[in-house]
Amino acid sequence: MIICGCTPTVLFNSPQPINKRDLSQFPPRYIGGYEEIEDSSFFLVEQNLIREQYREDISVPRIEMDTSQEFTLRDNIVYIPETGEEVPVIIRNDSVFGTYITYDTVFLISDGNILRKYKGYYFMNIQNDENEWAVYKLKFRKDGFTSLCGISEDDEIEWLKEITTVIEEKNDKGKVTKYIIEPEKGEFKKIIKDGYFKDCTDYRKVRED
Repeated sequence: MIICGCTPTVLFNSPQPINKRDLSQFPPRYIGGYEEIEDSSFFLVEQNLIREQYREDISVPRIEMDTSQEFTLRDNIVYIPETGEEVPVIIRNDSVFGTYITYDTVFLISDGNILRKYKGYYFMNIQNDENEWAVYKLKFRKDGFTSLCGISEDDEIEWLKEITTVIEEKNDKGKVTKYIIEPEKGEFKKIIKDGYFKDCTDYRKVRED
């Protein structure tokens, strides 16, 4: 879900698919926790958003916790004044142990983050400051596996130019920095039918919400 700045970015001129209604939530059957197969990153699909979960194990000497100005230890709870968070811990042999869990919202359904459905796929449209859209194809499967796919600049852009309008934006050195895809309704249908959105990451559902 992160757009890499080191290679040309592939964007659309409008949310996709054109003329499909905006959805206000993910279907209840897909809500739950998903683990990325390659690196075990963990995501939560909730009613109207997707969050990434980060877990950090705590293992520090108690004296370090007692003298910290960033944390307060009281009754087996570490308080973080800056965020208001409370982390349950265990104190053993003058050391403090626990797990600190934080979340980062990666997609929140809103005017600038539009969810649409087409041909069994969910399309996540994320708007940038220039009113352009990063579009991702999300496929939930019955076996609990899920794929999130984007368009690969290296593998797909030249083929897409044969289907639809692709505008190249270049810097002052003539290097392409951005591709803007401007498909008609029928052209986007062909993009899906021909199997584009090939840059995929796979996830496995590991728990219900």
